[in-house]
Amino acid sequence: MESFPWSKLNWQRLGCRLLSVPYLIDATVTETNRVSLRFLNGKNEIEDIVDDAYRPYFSLVHPLTEQEENHVRYFSGQTETVVKTNLFTNEKRVFAKVRWPNPKIAVMAAERFSRCWESEIDFARSYVYDRGLAFGAPHSDRDLDPITDMPDGAKERFDKAFMEMQSTDALKYAQIAYWFGLLNQPVPQFDLRLLGVKETRPDRVYAAWMLSRIADIPLAEAFSSRRVSDWIRSMIHTYLRKKGILIPTGEELRRGRPVHCVTGARALKNLYVLD
Repeated sequence: MESFPWSKLNWQRLGCRLLSVPYLIDATVTETNRVSLRFLNGKNEIEDIVDDAYRPYFSLVHPLTEQEENHVRYFSGQTETVVKTNLFTNEKRVFAKVRWPNPKIAVMAAERFSRCWESEIDFARSYVYDRGLAFGAPHSDRDLDPITDMPDGAKERFDKAFMEMQSTDALKYAQIAYWFGLLNQPVPQFDLRLLGVKETRPDRVYAAWMLSRIADIPLAEAFSSRRVSDWIRSMIHTYLRKKGILIPTGEELRRGRPVHCVTGARALKNLYVLD
């Protein structure tokens, strides 16, 4: 395949411009165990928004045994029942969803249970998945939903390429439309040194913004990460949470197979890592 002429690109052709809506660039946990969302606001300034209400959680087999109920009480957990879909069988099943006071307690509590799901997911990332946010993407300043509206020209190209899929595979069509909408949003131009990033080449900056959106990873990580497995894992977690599907454990995903490389991972890495 012929390589793309990155050197001929410039900020205008890449769609870079000043902001009018906030862009989500990071999510972290504060010293008081709260989720802090970091946005690039409409003034090209970094702005943090803290959510005090969100708590870490994981899922357990329902109903809990007496010993498991004792563990929950010991670590001050709060239990509710939720219905989740099994990724492999598509069957719905009731689970016990247990919320914990903070991430550290959640980690300690998980060690007491023989089987639990989603305990290994990063607390801040879990928040982003649950709220349907998208790293690297613009969000509505009204409700913080990701903006995925396609420009007219892009929508015409998308409809021409994928309209038939809408009737043959609606789920795949919806996911591709979501990604396509994210990737066609403008790339903001601002001082990346605010994130500790020294990269200045427009092609690399553009690729990092696209990777942040498609893999749903923080922008700074998109500049530095070379672990394709992490990109794919985040893409899977984003999709499964959105669809109400229980995220399998690593052992369940391997389905008895040893740890192995992902087919096509090198091609994906070459697409976004510009050496």
